[in-house]
Amino acid sequence: MNMVLLLVTAALCAMYSVSTKFIPTGNLRLNLLVVAAFSLPTFLIYLVMTLAEGGGISGATVWYGFLWGSVSVITEITYFLAMQSGPLSYTSFIFSASMIIPTLGSAMLWQEPITGLQWVGIVLFLVAFYFICVPGAERGVVIKKSWLPLCLAAFFSNGPLALFIKAQQYELNGAEGSAVMMVAFASALVVSFAAFVFSAPLMREKMVTPATRSGIKKALWPIVGVAVSNGASNGIVTYLSSRVPGAWLYPCVLGGAMILVTLFSAVALREKVNRWGWLGLGIGLAAMVASNI
Repeated sequence: MNMVLLLVTAALCAMYSVSTKFIPTGNLRLNLLVVAAFSLPTFLIYLVMTLAEGGGISGATVWYGFLWGSVSVITEITYFLAMQSGPLSYTSFIFSASMIIPTLGSAMLWQEPITGLQWVGIVLFLVAFYFICVPGAERGVVIKKSWLPLCLAAFFSNGPLALFIKAQQYELNGAEGSAVMMVAFASALVVSFAAFVFSAPLMREKMVTPATRSGIKKALWPIVGVAVSNGASNGIVTYLSSRVPGAWLYPCVLGGAMILVTLFSAVALREKVNRWGWLGLGIGLAAMVASNI
């Protein structure tokens, strides 16, 4: 059953990546509004689920949910801005490689063992990420000075997100999964929308500009895709976090998502995959096998 959930989560993470691909680029305030827009329906869904389960919320759930929601806004914004500041391929590689943080963090904080084959799988996933994302990268892309700091910010903010949820699940023995997601997306909604509102006078903009209206209209269906995939994948990861070792969970989810996104781009979007990309796919499949033996 856990293996099926891992594959479903990888597919949902791939859906998330594909959906974000169709969100129009914009300035910081548009990105903040997009985060608020996909956080709202996800929060409402988890609110209903929490109430249906009895509505119990502990202090640990509130604390870790707030941490996740607040830091996830930083992750989303820095990742969006990094994609707009430099080559997408290198940005994707750095972001995907952040799976090493929860993987090693699970071993250090909760003494989860990492087998020799799982170490091989982790290394192979990093190699696969590199070959898929980097060789054949865009040429002639102007790299802004802010690109590397933004990439590093996305890397170091994305990595701990899984650890926040894992800590909550370990502390409560796997309970209040819906509640922590409700608090998490409520926090993301409040933080992103508040930043959207208070940034208007700082940037000397109207509260809602024509560009903002246009961007949100264009992003409507991608926002729905992000809301569904992001909400569901994080819910399943929350459930699995106290039941599956991090050395198995995080590499398989992110590695599987990277493989599926690459295949989708090649088959559905007809994007060309060079020999390095196919090599990365092969290495990624080998990494999944090594991680699951």
